[in-house]
Amino acid sequence: MTIGTIYAITLTEVKKVLNDPKFWIREISWKNQTLGAALPHPSQGLSYANGEDLIMKGRPKEFESDYCLVGIVKQKFYNECSIPYKCIQIIMNKDNPKGYPLTHRLLIIQTLRAMGCKENRMVPFLKLLPIYCSRILQDMIDIEAIGFPYNTRDLLMEQVVLCGSEGYLEFMDKHYENLILSWSHPSGCYSAFGYGEFIPKSNMNTDFGCDSHATGLAAASLALFIRKDVETAFQRI
Repeated sequence: MTIGTIYAITLTEVKKVLNDPKFWIREISWKNQTLGAALPHPSQGLSYANGEDLIMKGRPKEFESDYCLVGIVKQKFYNECSIPYKCIQIIMNKDNPKGYPLTHRLLIIQTLRAMGCKENRMVPFLKLLPIYCSRILQDMIDIEAIGFPYNTRDLLMEQVVLCGSEGYLEFMDKHYENLILSWSHPSGCYSAFGYGEFIPKSNMNTDFGCDSHATGLAAASLALFIRKDVETAFQRI
């Protein structure tokens, strides 16, 4: 059996575990203005031209994210819980990541928690949640300020899902809900790259020029908005 085959099998196992709802169903403590007294202003010097830095700056790269998720989830099959040292270095690195590398760091932390991993002095990962979501909130405001270049609509929905699921109501604002609803194709599906335009191989094409990744994120974010509305209807937050 080749290394490539082993890796492919491992990714299949990972997808099976990560797609199991029981690992992700948990209570959400909804909280307002915990990331700051007011929403931050757009960063200075922004332009459409430097939008690429808001999408893919820093680590982990896509293959590194896969490596870390595989490394965490496969421990489940051995009744252990650990994170590869390379991944510890990535999530603890103070290199000012932005865009998908930043949200993927958050996803790695959420996966550690979902697998039942405990914090330690070397990796105090739960303490990073508000730090990462504060930076992600700034990214959201910046990408909107320059008009959502490239595939940043997909990125914003990922940001809403990951930080919204941590209970930060800054991400559950009606403004973002209306934005996401406005991006829908008339059929109800979504595309990160424009309907009928080129879609990378990593995203499965669907009907009407939509893609599976953006459509899944839209469904998850809108479900989260509904949950927030139901659970906070009679609360004073």
